[in-house]
Amino acid sequence: MITRIARFLCVTAVLCSTTVAQPLFGAAGPPPWALRDHLNLEAGDAALLYDVKTAEWRLNVKQRETPMVDLVGFEVELADGTSYSAADLGEAEYSRDPFDEEGKRGTRFGSTFPAKDGLVVVHGVTRFVDQPFVLMRLSVRNVGDVPIEVAALRPIVMGADCMAPMGPSAELWGWPLVWRGSAAVYSGTKAYTFALLHEPDAAFCLAMGAIPQGLAATEIVFTPDGAAWQGAVHCRFNPALVLEPGASLDADPVWLSYSLPEPDRACQYYAWVCRETLGIVEKPKALPALWTTAPEGCSANDLYAAAERWKGVPSPAVLVPNAWESPPGSLCGATPRFPRDMKRVAEALAALGAKPGLTLDGLLVGDVDKDCTALSIDGRRWADITNPKALKVLRDRVERVRAMGFQFLVLAPSAIPDEVLRHFGMTRMQADALAFRAMRDVAGDMPVLAGSATKLRAEPALWLEAAGACGALGINQVSIGAVGFDPVGARRVDEDLALALWLFSGPIECSGNPEKGFVTELASALRSPRIPGLPLGARHSAARIWHARGNDEDEHMRGDSLFVLPGAGAWRIEDLGVDLSGGRRLWQAEDGVFLDPASSVVTAGEKPRIYGITSALTRPMFLGTSTHGGCRNDDVDRLAWAETAKGGVLSGVLHARCSGPTTAYVAAPSGWSLRSGEVGSRAVKGRDASALITFEAPGGQPTPFRFEFERRQAME
Repeated sequence: MITRIARFLCVTAVLCSTTVAQPLFGAAGPPPWALRDHLNLEAGDAALLYDVKTAEWRLNVKQRETPMVDLVGFEVELADGTSYSAADLGEAEYSRDPFDEEGKRGTRFGSTFPAKDGLVVVHGVTRFVDQPFVLMRLSVRNVGDVPIEVAALRPIVMGADCMAPMGPSAELWGWPLVWRGSAAVYSGTKAYTFALLHEPDAAFCLAMGAIPQGLAATEIVFTPDGAAWQGAVHCRFNPALVLEPGASLDADPVWLSYSLPEPDRACQYYAWVCRETLGIVEKPKALPALWTTAPEGCSANDLYAAAERWKGVPSPAVLVPNAWESPPGSLCGATPRFPRDMKRVAEALAALGAKPGLTLDGLLVGDVDKDCTALSIDGRRWADITNPKALKVLRDRVERVRAMGFQFLVLAPSAIPDEVLRHFGMTRMQADALAFRAMRDVAGDMPVLAGSATKLRAEPALWLEAAGACGALGINQVSIGAVGFDPVGARRVDEDLALALWLFSGPIECSGNPEKGFVTELASALRSPRIPGLPLGARHSAARIWHARGNDEDEHMRGDSLFVLPGAGAWRIEDLGVDLSGGRRLWQAEDGVFLDPASSVVTAGEKPRIYGITSALTRPMFLGTSTHGGCRNDDVDRLAWAETAKGGVLSGVLHARCSGPTTAYVAAPSGWSLRSGEVGSRAVKGRDASALITFEAPGGQPTPFRFEFERRQAME
């Protein structure tokens, strides 16, 4: 199996030497390295030294006399517990493979080890010019005459003492996500898909992330080791994969960046690579942003009661949880908990004003074509998703569900037994990824979503951590899975919680018994469409500053938002990486004033503070409102601009869906003046328009507005 490298990379060949005897920066390092044949992969103020005969590597940083990390290796683990590292395999043979594929050029460096017990191990690194990262690769090939079972491949292993002691500012954090198909699902564990070691005082950042290929369950796990850390990238195959003679197996490539001192940029690069590798799954218009459900094993009546408890949330949807059918795979309700005809459940939920959804095991089927299925010892039948006939089986199932009246599907992690997976020659991750792809293909415009992997209490810090783990991926249009909302102990939705929920870019799954009045406040908080925010600053898992992108699809509105949460301190805009070039301007919603771009500083207050970023304007524009939704446009519609002989008229209707009054903002470029205006029945006097134009609208009702502008030169 040939490792699939992301198709997007625009690269050029690099000048690397296999015989450089001295590290690029600092002291000469340990004597053994001075005698090794190794590559110098320089980037910025750092250099990765790669021993082509052992596949060990070290990382030198210009500001340090000793390596940041050293003697980093790899490991292959078989199902019987046998493991191999470089020390077990002998001296590797070096290869250098320049490539030019559809205009994409680069170099793959490899170290192929001598065969050991019928297994050949190949470790390598791919270097890309004009991209500040490399890919670490690990693969195995069976060159013997008997099958070999592989349990795990570890492309990166940092043992004890591999990492130099770090300074007091150093921290390690990451994104605790699991991949379901092409969707990233927040897990809330300490096993990461993307991990980042950051030492701000040394301007050093080492970031690594697995690029999912849909075969291994990959996680990055590090634990403290004195003033440093140790750990590995684990690509686990569950169940262990059988390599027949002549077959090969790849680990997920590991994206590695060591030259970017800013964590924000490293996060954004990795998210971009994931998007280009996985592709963008178009989001159907019917995609629910929130749904209500009940615990697995519930009855239809329990589900109806849950729908009533959470009634009032925007765009209500109700999901039938797993374990609703009997016999398994029949699409018939498990009586007496559910009616045998599940159409009755869909109709009852629709009568409550909710969009009905159904949970399915994507591989579990009924008594269908035996040529594309297998039977487990408990009598359940499972689809071989690699068989083309299985697609017809899945299509028929989806059409039956659609005919019942259900409008979206959530795929639960399959309960397919390991023995059936072994029979199909698949891992659990592979079967799940193929099931997602197949179900989305046959479902057409019906959304097929990933269910939640964890529940979070109504605490802002927990939801900000989830939003931070998903934000960069969401902005890059990677699908985000649901997170469960646990209302236990929650009595109200304050501004901090409302903002944290709004920043999370995936669906929210509500269950449990909320306090009286809580649902009303939650509904108000989530009424505006949620748009992913990008955490800024030192640590994303505890980010206090967020950048939310504006909607540039509407020609009448412009602008992004910055949310500064209590405790963020004061930050210069340039330190946050926010672009104010090309006429972009920063303004403060709290005071309704533009800030000087030469000395722009954002500061925290006792409550979340909102700043707006407006693009260069060619005429007056509506910027947004100062609700928890930010300096945005979600509360306004029917925006229109009408040219006149001397200028133009900007008009619209502000809905102010929040319970309290909402302040809205309009800006005009230099050379324009406000001639007159109306907000509701109130007249607005004309004035110079060099500053922001602000107006208030009462909450809970639509307020029309109309502003007539003139160009100053036209007035003259």
